[in-house]
Amino acid sequence: LIVKDVPRHVIADGRSHYDRWRLARDDAREAGAVASMTVEPARDWIGRDSTAMADADLVTVVGAGRSGEEARSGGIGFGLLVHGVLAQAPFGASRETLDELAAVEARVLDLSSAEALAAVVVVERLLAHDVLVRARAADARGACRRETPVTFTLSDGRLIEGIVDLAFEEGGAWTVVDYKTDREIAAAGEERYRRQVALYASAIARATGQPTHGVLMRV
Repeated sequence: LIVKDVPRHVIADGRSHYDRWRLARDDAREAGAVASMTVEPARDWIGRDSTAMADADLVTVVGAGRSGEEARSGGIGFGLLVHGVLAQAPFGASRETLDELAAVEARVLDLSSAEALAAVVVVERLLAHDVLVRARAADARGACRRETPVTFTLSDGRLIEGIVDLAFEEGGAWTVVDYKTDREIAAAGEERYRRQVALYASAIARATGQPTHGVLMRV
């Protein structure tokens, strides 16, 4: 293509190689544009897919017993605040430690000191709950996971991914815990979050080969 007196068959061969390369590239780009799998966050899946999981009935709903000033808190920001403190607080955290964690999280979320205080009261109550006491014992044995990513493949091939708030093993079985505020549950419906916990429990059961039970904790 550069030298004018190149024999015609050389130019023809070069053009043929180029055309084959271009067709292969177009085929590769077309194939690459098709997703090999569909990945979806669990929160989106539960918000759109109305098909209930069979294991949703195996999820227990428990409450933290909030009242008074605590009960008046509970918006999206407050839920994030409680989650943030729970994700970082040791199971045996002192009140001082919880106050410090809540103060930092509240500043990040632009929430008031009153909401930070309410979150500490909620977290204190949760840490004293039987489920969290059992988790603390499992944690001492190295059999506890917090804020752990999980994935689950549905029968239609979709890959659902999420983050488990808490999971612990005891007696050869796993307990999967997800925290939700009353306002979150009221806005989205308890059934949707029961399905989310059931999804996480199924993912952990597949990964471990052990029986798994879900707990939805209303905070």
